[in-house]
Amino acid sequence: MGRVNYDVVVVGLGAFGSSVLYHLAKAGLKVLGVERYGPVGHSLGSSHGASRIIRMAYFEGLQYGPLLKRSMRLFLELQDELAAVQGPLSEPLFLRTGMLDVGSVFERALCSAQVQGLQHEVLTGAELNRRFPAYRVPEHWRALYQPDGGVLTPERIVQAHVGLAQRMGAQVLTGTTVAAWRVEGTGADAAVTFKLVPTDATAVAASKRMSYSDATATAVPRNVTAAAAVLTPGPWIGQLVPELRELCVPERQVVGWFEIEAAARSHFAPNRFPVFVLEETSGGAAYYGFPEHGQLPGVFPCRVCLCV
Repeated sequence: MGRVNYDVVVVGLGAFGSSVLYHLAKAGLKVLGVERYGPVGHSLGSSHGASRIIRMAYFEGLQYGPLLKRSMRLFLELQDELAAVQGPLSEPLFLRTGMLDVGSVFERALCSAQVQGLQHEVLTGAELNRRFPAYRVPEHWRALYQPDGGVLTPERIVQAHVGLAQRMGAQVLTGTTVAAWRVEGTGADAAVTFKLVPTDATAVAASKRMSYSDATATAVPRNVTAAAAVLTPGPWIGQLVPELRELCVPERQVVGWFEIEAAARSHFAPNRFPVFVLEETSGGAAYYGFPEHGQLPGVFPCRVCLCV
């Protein structure tokens, strides 16, 4: 197959790649999205799952403030655009629940809220426990409550970005592996070429061991050239760009769902149980979690190490 020219090729259609594809298509560019597996929104990438927290008071650093405000605005616009195309959504892409920063993250979260001019409240542990009965934190702790936080649905957002991008003319190849790529020249206007082959279906189960060069060797390649490339392959970035292999190391994060007793279920509803980040000691283990929502059974707490 001969070469096809694009303004931009986007490799990897997870949270980042799907958004890039959508906004490039919206800007009127001729774009191609390449996704190693299928369908879009599959379970093999880091955008897998039914929920992610979005929060405005970012204790990790004040520099995130403008990015967070713009991200929230773009998610709400995406939700409106999807509803305009599909009709009323059975479940929103963003569910506002409010956000709690509890324990040792409180001071930094409060500073972020104050600098950004965010609506917020300061609660003692005792006040938190009374207002949101599912919580049981030490009464002397402090917490920041910020009403604009909530839950995003990552797989549905990825699907929305890609689907709307296709409506605007973007082309998408799923089940397609980048066997090789290179920049043709050294100038600022140098083109980027890709050799694309179908992903070996038998390798999907062994995806963690598979490199980009492991695709079916006998497949007829498709050669593509573009003026620019965006590489967003998630946990496979070290295989596609070997220079990043030691810097970008994927880590497994274990999550769990806990069934709720019938008598207490109302306490864990989205309007009674804000999403949270809780850290007992600065730099120690942190936990975050979600209320019961959508089709998920029970609450969803998770432990994570937060690097500040």
